[in-house]
Amino acid sequence: MRTSRLVLVITLIAILVIAAALATFLRQPGPREVRIKVTEFSYQVDSGQPIITLKVGEEIRVVLENVGKHDHEFLLVRDKDVAIQTVREELAKGTPDEALDRLKSNMAVMGIRYEVEPGSLTIFRLRFTTPGTFYFVCLETEPRGVPHAELGEVGQIVVEG
Repeated sequence: MRTSRLVLVITLIAILVIAAALATFLRQPGPREVRIKVTEFSYQVDSGQPIITLKVGEEIRVVLENVGKHDHEFLLVRDKDVAIQTVREELAKGTPDEALDRLKSNMAVMGIRYEVEPGSLTIFRLRFTTPGTFYFVCLETEPRGVPHAELGEVGQIVVEG
């Protein structure tokens, strides 16, 4: 009978040690989370201005939520004005949606272009290796026929060295 109690005590101790190790592992911090809500026609970062500031090498987890009625996107560019003008010129030429999508993907810094449908979330991570200012824009054009960024759907990422 004493042997079975000893086995039980050892088993309980082992379970407690494993539970403590697992709890420590689960508490390790992950990347900082940044929540971006997008509507017609604006971004709101963590319930405030559409500006994200981070350090070179810092990783962030972005939760992009479309609370609007239209499709939106997060397109990372260096020069927002050039991106908007390029899409406007293509729209004036009558460029089809598929070609516009390819164009926007080619403009994306680090290939960062995420679309988000109404009522849905898109989650992704970002990490910058160089300092500078970047912009996230929506160049979707429905329903008004102009890039949403032209209507104010623009945000800024400041990467500090």
